[in-house]
Amino acid sequence: VEATQYAIRVDGTAIKDVANNAFAGIADNTTLNFTTGVSDSAAPLIQSIQRQTPAGEASNAASLVYTVRFNEAVTAADSNDFQLTSTGTASGTISGVSGSGTDTLTITVSSVSGTGTLGISLKNTQNITDIAGNALATAEPADDELYAVDRNAPTLLSINRVGGESSQGGSVQFLVVFSEPVSNADVADFALQLGGTASGTISSISGSGTPVLTVTVSNVAGNGVLGLGLANGYSMSDAVGNALASSTPGTGVAESFVIDSVAPLVTSITRTADSLTTADSVSFDVSFSEATSGVDLS
Repeated sequence: VEATQYAIRVDGTAIKDVANNAFAGIADNTTLNFTTGVSDSAAPLIQSIQRQTPAGEASNAASLVYTVRFNEAVTAADSNDFQLTSTGTASGTISGVSGSGTDTLTITVSSVSGTGTLGISLKNTQNITDIAGNALATAEPADDELYAVDRNAPTLLSINRVGGESSQGGSVQFLVVFSEPVSNADVADFALQLGGTASGTISSISGSGTPVLTVTVSNVAGNGVLGLGLANGYSMSDAVGNALASSTPGTGVAESFVIDSVAPLVTSITRTADSLTTADSVSFDVSFSEATSGVDLS
């Protein structure tokens, strides 16, 4: 209970003794006064600023809620008394403050965007007081929680071959690079892009939880081009749940292999001269199904 001062006044004709002599009365506020309750001259203090919704530190939510607790009830609190503290590109707007008149305020931050940290602090111009009118001390509390905000979706940067462009088949690998670590990656998230008779099977994915995935393609065969892309309905996301934004590499790099797993064949052996000859030497033209190398007398 806050201190309240009272004073007693007595009208000059209100009291008489038995001889009818009138009491002089009391006409001021100091002769007979008293105080009830407890006098409060101590400034209120912030005890903590804590995350409320969501409860965890990492968030991709568009709206955040903080709880601010004081050591006593405070009044005159509104959104003009607080400001956001941020790092990186994180930003938002303080859209609501409720609980004025109690020892606990609920502060809502809306339109959250970017990536970084977001916290709450007092403005230098804040005018919060306790019920007795004592101004709030501006010291920040030791228990001062932040949100690690990530509202930016991961993007696909490039798809690169592991090794040279040409392959005889068997097994090849691709490195798939993202703007940040991605999770939930599996073989169903990718599809082969084939040309000619080239074929293969995506057999494994490694590196989920990092920004670089290694995709292995096995049973590679045929002749033609073999590339890799994202499948329809891919389900990869970053650590806080932002879904992958685009299936097209942002750098424009999407490398592929040229597959040649079919052995060359001799298609013909023909004389270069008439079948009947008296020459000391003869020659033949040997034709193959494709360009060859390493041909010698052996």
